[in-house]
Amino acid sequence: MGSLPLPFNLENHNVGIAWLYTCAPQIYNVCDENYAQGFSTSAVAYIITPGAALELIKLENEVRLNSGTDNYSTWDSTIDEFLRNRSFQNFVPFRNYGEHGGLPNLEHYRYGLSKVHRADILYDRLAFMPIYAGTDKFQIWRFFRERFQGRLKGILRLLIGRYLRLKIIMGSSFPLRLIPFAVLRQFLLKIEGMGNINRGVRGRCKSSVHISIYVFVRINFCLT
Repeated sequence: MGSLPLPFNLENHNVGIAWLYTCAPQIYNVCDENYAQGFSTSAVAYIITPGAALELIKLENEVRLNSGTDNYSTWDSTIDEFLRNRSFQNFVPFRNYGEHGGLPNLEHYRYGLSKVHRADILYDRLAFMPIYAGTDKFQIWRFFRERFQGRLKGILRLLIGRYLRLKIIMGSSFPLRLIPFAVLRQFLLKIEGMGNINRGVRGRCKSSVHISIYVFVRINFCLT
């Protein structure tokens, strides 16, 4: 995993959160260095900067006041908007750095959400078998079934405009960055270097940041 590229420029002062694993992702903008600003609902694996962490403490207070501590809240779906309203830029990866390996979450299901979510596409093969595959003779079958469903859902979201929405393309000054990013992440067979995909003049997403907080929860990372 250490050889995989970061999903943002280390010199960017305005980074808020950068997801390493995404659920229902969308992209809003792709800068000339090929980093994608976007949205994810999950809080499974991500990088968060010190400034954003201080602001998210305020979000925790808001959730506690508005929803209480005993009620179910989809607070993680508000992270992107909360940070963007405070002038942060949030980033999603070209591909997922690992898989959500957990079993179906019945609490999600009780509140009308999907019981499972899987990475739509991975950077590389996983370092170890996910929990959901089990340990019996059907382990490989379960693994490929879950991965196939994850891939299929990701491709369908691209085709019906959920990953990259038409109004985002129409309103973008650089649609020819957005479209290749969205398509190539699903169909590019081999990644030689992300900088070669949409090479341009450096500068549009630049600034500076120090990463100090990493959060990894129930994720199977990729081998590289």
